[in-house]
Amino acid sequence: MRNRAVEQEFVSSGTAAGHVTLVEHLRSHRRYREAARLSRLRQWRNQCDYDDNVRSLEQMCDSALQYALLLIGA
Repeated sequence: MRNRAVEQEFVSSGTAAGHVTLVEHLRSHRRYREAARLSRLRQWRNQCDYDDNVRSLEQMCDSALQYALLLIGA
């Protein structure tokens, strides 16, 4: 996703803030669905990293895989 955005003049900072910048870049190029999916993937990752209990983990994993596949165009 980031590499395709770079082709559209996105400059990655290489930091955690780069994720937010990439989402903003996608939105500015009217790629709202991709921006929303990328944001949701990050929310799920943070939830799994920091929460002791994650509801519907199997469903979240399935959805995350589908979002990731859509984002990379597989």
